[in-house]
Amino acid sequence: MYADPAKLWGHIQPRPTHSIYFDIIGDHGWVGFAMFASLLLLTLQRLRRLQRQALWLPQAAWIRNYALCLQISLIGYMTTGTFLSLAYFDLFYAIVALTAILDREMREAVAKEPAKTFAQQRLEGTLSNKMKTEPYLKPLKT
Repeated sequence: MYADPAKLWGHIQPRPTHSIYFDIIGDHGWVGFAMFASLLLLTLQRLRRLQRQALWLPQAAWIRNYALCLQISLIGYMTTGTFLSLAYFDLFYAIVALTAILDREMREAVAKEPAKTFAQQRLEGTLSNKMKTEPYLKPLKT
């Protein structure tokens, strides 16, 4: 039913690419690779934006923590994907879906209570000195 590679290519046997990037290029071409790379990079960008937005909303500190975890997971996937053929691994698409869910949750949190400006938080004393320079040390206190 399926074509036999030995009959099609003779003595040449297909081998794995051992890279998600070359695997995508081989399967889908440059256009498919551009779409895959843009999905990776846009997901990373959205996760970073979620972390920055959650910095100003004390009730959204959990979104910042999850966004950081997902960003680290995605960077790990991109790094290990350089040496493994995991282009169609389900975890990557789960990370993309969870990023979209976190983005929706952030939009709902902002709609409920608009974010305060940096100056307003500083006047109220809810912004500690360490949070000004090192935002990942601890979440904001309410």
